[in-house]
Amino acid sequence: GFNAVFDKKFSTADSCLALTDISFDISLCELLVPLSYGSKLVLYGKNRITDLESLCHTIAYNQITFLYLPPYLLNDIYENLKNRNISINKLLVGIAPIQNATLNQYASLNSKMEIINAYGTCETTIFSCFYRFHKTAHQTGIVPIGNPMDNSRVYILDAHGRIQPIGLKGEIYVAGRNVAKGYLSPTGSQRELFQEDPFYPGQTCYRTGDFGYWNPDGTISFVGRNDSQIKLRGYRIELEEITSVMQQIPGVENAITIVKELHQTPYIVAYIQGSVEINFVKSYLKNKLPIYMIPAYFVKIAKIPVTLNGKIDKQQLPTVHTSLCTKLDPVNPLEESLLTIWKNILKIDDIGTNEDFFELGGDSLSALRLLSQIKTNFDVTISIADIFSNSTIRSLATWINLHDRSNLLEIHRCAKQDYYPVSSTQRRLFYRVYRLPSQHATQHLTSAVLFDKLLDAKKIQDIFQYL
Repeated sequence: GFNAVFDKKFSTADSCLALTDISFDISLCELLVPLSYGSKLVLYGKNRITDLESLCHTIAYNQITFLYLPPYLLNDIYENLKNRNISINKLLVGIAPIQNATLNQYASLNSKMEIINAYGTCETTIFSCFYRFHKTAHQTGIVPIGNPMDNSRVYILDAHGRIQPIGLKGEIYVAGRNVAKGYLSPTGSQRELFQEDPFYPGQTCYRTGDFGYWNPDGTISFVGRNDSQIKLRGYRIELEEITSVMQQIPGVENAITIVKELHQTPYIVAYIQGSVEINFVKSYLKNKLPIYMIPAYFVKIAKIPVTLNGKIDKQQLPTVHTSLCTKLDPVNPLEESLLTIWKNILKIDDIGTNEDFFELGGDSLSALRLLSQIKTNFDVTISIADIFSNSTIRSLATWINLHDRSNLLEIHRCAKQDYYPVSSTQRRLFYRVYRLPSQHATQHLTSAVLFDKLLDAKKIQDIFQYL
């Protein structure tokens, strides 16, 4: 049971705080645990969760020993609690990835404090996994969600329902006695969430829609929601993965990544709470993520807005003001020509010569178009790597001026005729498609790679399974 996850059991000596709205499943723990063990129950006023001064006063004044704190308020609440005399010895957190550094701060408030990072859904009776946090020397990294609770089983499966090996991300399925029988009146996709347990026939498992992976020590790391996956300019992107990487950056207290439409074009926007500089965040992400996953815009905010249940309130996130960036105008004909090309490729009218091509929404495909336009218009040979290294109009113009112009060979259209000469490759493809029976019309591309040492077959298998 829930009481078993803490070494210091609940008793009449405890004072418990009910903080969340009763529509939130965690409120059942806040209300029923103290009633079950005879503990004091303190009800916090409705609609006051964001009044941190009042909240922290309530915690100290009522000598609260147990409470749940929403992840996106943890850093702000700590700053308010650290100079108060508090009695918390049992702290419950969860529902979103949390940094080691954040819980290290709470561990320093009270040496006797037990901190539990829990994971679960209301369909699986609130909690399925828990992790006992101990103060660590690691300030970066995300706290695991631990191991399955008693009478619960957790599977991490790939898209084909196969068990994922250690370290490979998959979808989290929960089975066991804590899983509900189903929804009362399921609609649409809800019918697919409760499934027969693939490993225990006749029993039910729940498909959570969350993603995670097993760690070598047998704990689970939570990555994020399945519904945070988007498709942008041909790439499938996990927004939670971007957020998770940002939360590991020193100086980032909280972060959220969303998609907003600007200039009638969707862009990835990152909101960051903390003392870190935006340029450092950009540099860090470029070393950790592919270019198409780097947010186009970064917005620093004092606090990430939350709902009454402590979840991020995306509707209250501030508008992205692209005008806050001082845009530089072209200073010579070359920059003017490049600006015209950028506008045509990116479909944006308002561009400064100091703005980054990729932050404006450019990707590897549009970079190839830019490369082609530069070769055609300026008679200069440029590589894709040069465009990545000179991603503003001003730096690109400087690069072009420093390199020799080359007279590109113009390819003329040949005269129209009934037949044209073909290469040996074209002749081979013609024979395969039009002369061989359809069951033999298969094109194989072969290649060989020479390695200077023995390969780990298990790692190769894991890589191909992940792909």
